[in-house]
Amino acid sequence: LPEIADFHITATQDLIDGYITNLRRKYGNFINPETAGEEDYLSVKHGEENAQHGFFFLNELNDKGKKIFIGKKVDDTVTVSLKEIFAKTSSLSKFLQIKEEEIESENTYTKDITISTIGRIELAELNEEFYKKAYPDGSINSEEELKKVAIAAIEAEWEQESDRYFMNNAITTLMDSIQIELPDDFIKRYILHNNKEMKADELNEKYGDFKKSFKWQLVESKILKENNITVTEEDIKNHIRKFFEKNYFSNFNQEEIQDRLNTLVKDAMKNKEDVRNIYDQLVDSKMKEVFKAQMKVKLKTGDIQTFIEEINGGKNEKTVVKKTKVKKSTTSAEAAPEAPADDTATEPKAKPAARKPKTAAKSKTGKQ
Repeated sequence: LPEIADFHITATQDLIDGYITNLRRKYGNFINPETAGEEDYLSVKHGEENAQHGFFFLNELNDKGKKIFIGKKVDDTVTVSLKEIFAKTSSLSKFLQIKEEEIESENTYTKDITISTIGRIELAELNEEFYKKAYPDGSINSEEELKKVAIAAIEAEWEQESDRYFMNNAITTLMDSIQIELPDDFIKRYILHNNKEMKADELNEKYGDFKKSFKWQLVESKILKENNITVTEEDIKNHIRKFFEKNYFSNFNQEEIQDRLNTLVKDAMKNKEDVRNIYDQLVDSKMKEVFKAQMKVKLKTGDIQTFIEEINGGKNEKTVVKKTKVKKSTTSAEAAPEAPADDTATEPKAKPAARKPKTAAKSKTGKQ
């Protein structure tokens, strides 16, 4: 087999600085400055007799909007076309408290805006007090240690993209190298039997992708069997537990939150689709390790921009590599019941991250 391309995405200094700045902002002090600055937010009154209230961050505005409001004080009033000052339509709709599709194309939304409050968060100093607040477990006590944490967190965020890139290359190489004769007539009858709405002509047009998916399922099953790759219910529970520990309870005493974690894991296991996706994600992770151990891998490194150019053959475009696969007919995950409605108002409703199932067809790229 030829070499399989892999890529490690490295953190740039700008991203490291941004990570630390956001953390300093999180633990900073809230103040009300006399004049508005680029990082501030404004509470304002608008509409007839200033009857309506709203707020926005100045970084939601375009250059024209920032120029209008930077330097303004409380009780200052400006007349502006809101459509001309917000950088994104989504920010305009949020300010107006309407859906994006409800924004009228001919309406400039020209209003008198009176500033009620100017808010600013002063960045926390990188001192002993900051480290105690941000890392109460005492794990981080210096700027050098904080930078290492920032690099690890940033690179971990991109790991899923680089893993997808590697798996895509590995699967494509395998599929191109393995010849499997399939009973086409039988497969077509099987597909039509299970897809009553599909016509024969439509199937013929799409059959190439179906065939690749069936072929990949056979290859994948053989890889799993020969390498003893399994994912148990306990593996899935541990994955969910680690997700909540990392994202919501990292600064808590772990002994004190075990009962709450157990409840969250139990509730998450009731969502059939999430459990299935986590199962697929964990299987892919184990397959990735097998591929890296048994195939010739050519590792490249670079920042995210270099990675994007690598995917696009040197072109500077944002790309996402997607893979999907035919679901297996039986897995323990599929027996999981549906999740009930969440009746807690204080707990986060975020779900453990998991990739959608991938396909056996050759990798495709698409602009984002």
